[in-house]
Amino acid sequence: MQLNTIRAAALLVGVSALVVVASWIAGGVQGLQIGIVAVVGLTAVVFFFGDSLALRAMRARPVSEIEQPDLYRIVRDLATRARQPMPRLYLSPTAAPNAFATGRSPRCAAVCCTTGLLRTLS
Repeated sequence: MQLNTIRAAALLVGVSALVVVASWIAGGVQGLQIGIVAVVGLTAVVFFFGDSLALRAMRARPVSEIEQPDLYRIVRDLATRARQPMPRLYLSPTAAPNAFATGRSPRCAAVCCTTGLLRTLS
């Protein structure tokens, strides 16, 4: 297992345990039950909709190859070299130079770049 995967799992377990213990202290057995349901529900929401939530938070919009041919060429080349499927590409109207990848698997992957990054790099 990769170190980042272990760290992410440890963070998820730690925060989940904190929420469950806090709800148990605040509400007894009924609070414990509510806390467990909340943790399971929120974990499911993040697992299934985390990529779209992250893209929505960045106000990202999908871009086509016609709009951003250079970006498509770079990402397609990287995906081909890594033997991965081509991810969906998004553009965020943010001045700060940044990019991130999201998705729970290579088939559901998305790459988002900011307009600030595209202006900064050649």
